[in-house]
Amino acid sequence: NEVRALWPRTQCLGDGGPIITPQAAAEVCQASNADGYIASSTLDRIPLETAVFDAAAAFKEVAGLTRKVEALKTEMLGVGRRFGLFGRSAAMTQLVRMIERLADSDLTVLIQGASGTGKELVAQALHRGSRRRGHPFVAVNCAAIPRDLMESELFGFERGAFTGANRSRVGRFEEANGGTLFLDEIGDLDMSLQGKLLRVLESGVVERLGSNQPHRLNVRVLCATHRDLRIMSVDGRFREASEMIARARNE
Repeated sequence: NEVRALWPRTQCLGDGGPIITPQAAAEVCQASNADGYIASSTLDRIPLETAVFDAAAAFKEVAGLTRKVEALKTEMLGVGRRFGLFGRSAAMTQLVRMIERLADSDLTVLIQGASGTGKELVAQALHRGSRRRGHPFVAVNCAAIPRDLMESELFGFERGAFTGANRSRVGRFEEANGGTLFLDEIGDLDMSLQGKLLRVLESGVVERLGSNQPHRLNVRVLCATHRDLRIMSVDGRFREASEMIARARNE
C-alpha cells in the first residue's frame, strides 16, 4: 500500500510459497492486495500438477471401465473366450478348466470329437496357454496328405532320398521344434507310420528320409480324431493304440 501511495501506476506482485494450486495463488493476491503472484517454480508446477492429476484420474476411470467391460464379456461369452472358445455351458466350462490344467505341460494330448466341433481350436488353446506360445504351432491333417508322402512330410528328407528329391527339406516335426505339432485326424495315419510316430514320441528323435543322422527335438505333440481309436486297435486298424494314447487319456 505504501508503494502504491508513492507510485500509483506501479504493478505490485507477490512472491513466496509454497503455493501449489491456482486457488492458493489467488488467495495470496487477495489478502495482500497485490496485482498478481509470481514464482517460476510455482507457475511451472501448477499447470503440470493439474494436468498430471487430471490424466491420472482419467486413466483410473478408463482402467475401471476396461475391467468392467472385460468382466461383462466373460459373463456373456464364457471363461473360454481368451482361448477363442465361446459358450457358457457346463461342458464348455469343464473343457476350459481342462485346457488350463493341461496347457503348460508337455503331455501328449488326444482330442476327440465329431468333425466340425472345433478340435483344432482346442489344440490352439493348449498351445497359446503354454510356455511354447512364442514358438511355432504346426498343424498337419493326416487325412489330407497322400500316404506315400506322409513320412517325408512328417520327418523330412535328404537330397537324393528318392526320385525327385533334388534338395533337402525339414519335416513338420523339425518345423515345430520348440513349439507344438498338431496331428489332426490321427486315426487316418497309415499303419506303418504309426509305429514310427510312436518311436518319435518316446525318444524325441527324428531321422530324415535318406539319412541316419538323428535330430533331437523339443516338440509337444497334440493329436485329434473323430474315430474311436480303441475300437480301431481291437480291429487291427490302429497300431499300439493303448501305448500311443495312454498318456493322452490317463496322465
